[in-house]
Amino acid sequence: MVRLMREGVSNEQYVARDTAPLVVSSAGFLLPCIYTVPRHQHFYTAMLVLTSGISANYWRKATYDWRRTADLWFSKFSFVVFFTKGLCQVHVFPRKDLTRFEVVAFYLYLIMMITCYAWSEAAYHRGSHRWIHYHFLFHVSIMLELTAILAPLKESPVGWRW
Repeated sequence: MVRLMREGVSNEQYVARDTAPLVVSSAGFLLPCIYTVPRHQHFYTAMLVLTSGISANYWRKATYDWRRTADLWFSKFSFVVFFTKGLCQVHVFPRKDLTRFEVVAFYLYLIMMITCYAWSEAAYHRGSHRWIHYHFLFHVSIMLELTAILAPLKESPVGWRW
């Protein structure tokens, strides 16, 4: 935030207005909890709740302030956690019970995420209001990717539920 002040950007200046769709799509990060809660995967449930809450909190009033910084940092941390989980599940310690569909879905949604994020960034830098639509699709692709990663989870062993 100090850097923003030096650059002459007020913390009350909006990154964007009319971001209600992004608040809703941020809440969509909670949907994969239908897989984590009944299987006692508390760590992943907590990550989903925090990611959704921090993102929705930022997008409800998208200004250059601490909420934006928190969203940027936590979203990157969350991406590393879930991407690592998915990659390990598919390649490092491949699960024998994963179907080809689940493996293809992992990569398909990953490509969709990268594409939608790139479109969102490009539209934002061109000054096009369409970047919000692309960012909404980015959030939807994240939800799909999280579902592809978390749906095949097994229940945590009794005694070790983190």
